[in-house]
Amino acid sequence: MFDIEFATTPFGSLKINNVYAYYDEPTIFSAKNEFGQLYFCYWIKEDQEAEYWIINPVSGELINKLEQKKFPISKLIKPSGYEYIFMFRFPFDDKGELERIDVPTRKKLPFTLPESSVYIVDNINVDGSRKHTHRVRLSKENSHEFLPDKLAALFQAFSNYYNALRKSQNVSSSLATIDATSGSFNFRVKASNISDLQEKVYPTFRNASSFEGLQEIIATAQIDLVSMRKLFGLLKDNDTDIELIEESSTEVILKLRAEDVQNLLPELDEKLTIYLDSTMVPQADHLDSIKRYIELINQHGYVTADTFDKTPRQVSYYRDAVILLGLLHDYGKLTPIGLRALELGRNDFVGLLKNQFEETECGYIWMNVSGVTSATSLNENAAGDFLIEHCRGLSKNTAQRRGATLKRWIEEFKGL
Repeated sequence: MFDIEFATTPFGSLKINNVYAYYDEPTIFSAKNEFGQLYFCYWIKEDQEAEYWIINPVSGELINKLEQKKFPISKLIKPSGYEYIFMFRFPFDDKGELERIDVPTRKKLPFTLPESSVYIVDNINVDGSRKHTHRVRLSKENSHEFLPDKLAALFQAFSNYYNALRKSQNVSSSLATIDATSGSFNFRVKASNISDLQEKVYPTFRNASSFEGLQEIIATAQIDLVSMRKLFGLLKDNDTDIELIEESSTEVILKLRAEDVQNLLPELDEKLTIYLDSTMVPQADHLDSIKRYIELINQHGYVTADTFDKTPRQVSYYRDAVILLGLLHDYGKLTPIGLRALELGRNDFVGLLKNQFEETECGYIWMNVSGVTSATSLNENAAGDFLIEHCRGLSKNTAQRRGATLKRWIEEFKGL
């Protein structure tokens, strides 16, 4: 790793912050003095007696734009509005004195600026001050600003998409927001388990950044297509591109373009008409216990393992089922249908559950692929085979266990 100490200058004792280019030693970097003020440092040349550097005081906003690749390197060497840039001559002789040369920006510079197409290619933190590993950047063609709720929704949907992709490679890696940067819609984020992420998930990220790769993901349902659809919808509605950028390499490792998303939405929506994942399949075996669950909600506002006389895991299964059937809001209050269900006798209650089940993804898709229009026309003995073929993320054994629940439900529906 590079030496953090750079030089003692008229600006103070400078220590290297982030390195953007190096040749044996850093040649382009940001530095801070003992008061936390930022400077952009650029190596120009050396001769037999000394080396020459540009050291410009800069704002955090300018550095952010450099690091976001909004500004080329030349914009920090010769920033707009600066009357002078500051060139320093560092003599190789220890007895020589540091010389500051104020270079007027309106005259021909005594060195050649990099082309305006040259941007940073590395961003290596040296002083340990960086807490984030990546940036999530949002950009749009039109000039309309993002509303705060739209920003939050986009970031949350992208986080879910990130998790779906890394889960497909069985890699554990959380994505935590650190802060946001000025000058663009950028979130600094910190990813954990970086080595596994880079080795196992980055190839999946890159594949998911191309139109053809996204088509493959949709066709094979490699990840949770529901979370994918939510993100696609937000990107389309806001005409927004989104990128995940690795901070140290400045590489875009995951990108979704609004144009690609818009063109792929019809394929994704068609796939979702026959798409199931494990969250869409009930695990509550007994319909009478569903009635008991909503009665307890109505009486106490909550259900415990003791009051329900079941294990905590079974309480969760039934909660998921009553939400799936539209009897309970996800914030814990009964829906109007749930309140009506409380007043029904058993046969009418089971009949209501049959109708609600037919409206779920699981019920609708099972009926659709079976060529029937009623749950009572389904073959309950084929429930496990249906899940094995159509439900993503279930092993054969788990699909058979979930299928046993569906079989009991259909038998109850047919017994009316």
